Amino acid sequence: MPPPFKVELISHDPRWARDADRESQTFTAAAGHCVQIVHHIGSTAIPGIHAKHVLDLMPVVTSLRELDDRQREIEALGYEWWGSSVFPAGVTVPNPTW
Repeated sequence: MPPPFKVELISHDPRWARDADRESQTFTAAAGHCVQIVHHIGSTAIPGIHAKHVLDLMPVVTSLRELDDRQREIEALGYEWWGSSVFPAGVTVPNPTW
């Protein structure tokens, strides 16, 4: 099944690292103490390659239950909550503003 949007690869933008750091801090503030670290992953994290302008962030949490308790705060940032059933060890919460 094709993606629901057009995929366009663009030249690497060095601002992506800064944007990922800022979004990681915002997400961590909303998600609370269960967040250990947020990794910037995917093509925008690799300098010098073309990428789609979508920041991929992977939060590492100590407790999915604690993260679930912060759903309202995370959704208030504009994320769509898919819950932990998408991936057994994680939660996917894409932010539509990227």
